[in-house]
Amino acid sequence: MSQKGRGAEPSFLSGARLSGVLLRLSCERSRVQTEVARFGRFRLAADPDYPVDRLPVHCELWSVSDGALRFGGVDQHHWARRMGAAWGASMGALWDLAPIRRGVRTGEPGRLGRAAEWTALAASRATAASMGTYCELMVSVPGVIDERGDRSRPHALVLGMLTDSALARWADQTLGFGYRKKPATFRRDPRGGWNVSSEDGQPLVSVSRQVPPVRPAFLDVDRIDAIFQMPLLGSSRPGHLSRSWLWRSLRQPDAHVAPVAVSLDTSKALLGGVLPGRLEIPAYGGGEASGAIEFSNVEAWISYPTPA
Repeated sequence: MSQKGRGAEPSFLSGARLSGVLLRLSCERSRVQTEVARFGRFRLAADPDYPVDRLPVHCELWSVSDGALRFGGVDQHHWARRMGAAWGASMGALWDLAPIRRGVRTGEPGRLGRAAEWTALAASRATAASMGTYCELMVSVPGVIDERGDRSRPHALVLGMLTDSALARWADQTLGFGYRKKPATFRRDPRGGWNVSSEDGQPLVSVSRQVPPVRPAFLDVDRIDAIFQMPLLGSSRPGHLSRSWLWRSLRQPDAHVAPVAVSLDTSKALLGGVLPGRLEIPAYGGGEASGAIEFSNVEAWISYPTPA
């Protein structure tokens, strides 16, 4: 992954590719403040694009693919190749110590090394395909100022997450991200819609694209990227905050990004009704403060959590 434009890199734990939709929603300020207050003492920075009684809230749904751990600045696929190559070289050295049949070297050591290298890489990618592929939903409030700590830097406070990955829930609890990931069932339809329900089958979120699709509006990528670069704040309980970085950018050359108009239907069982129940969301852009963006093949990296 290119390091250009990111400045100092935190210690990343893992990486993956994301495909999904970002919903930038206009919500009642009083409801947002009530929910945020459950996590601690925060100040909600004013957004000039919203009236005084409204605040932006982000709802993101994504499918995660090609998840890979990171060790010492190198992802697991590169480590797998290195380990495979090292093992192959060792076996090749042992082969050289064996008697040479009929005085002719067969070239087996080189073939053994290459085979071990690519076998290890294939095993790593197979693991990523099986365990590093899942779906998530994240609801966050951008522009949150921690009154106890860094009062100059805005954060995005994660109100809650849903996922269909037991491994992702385990990592959240064990490492202390504070995202409070809960189990859910995700269904995607071929037209780009999403349906999320609880374990007992209760509908929580439904997102459907407008048909026929609307013409994409102008997309201010820089504006959204500035929000994406805000550190995340998570809290498993009041007074205990963790900070982490979810690096992703819509400016990546291989990413596909487009404004899209959708219909949103959310249940009050999700975050106490902070999100609007039913809403027609326009394609983001064209000067609108709120809207929806569809994206795919976006490379993302998550850092280790640190106490905030």
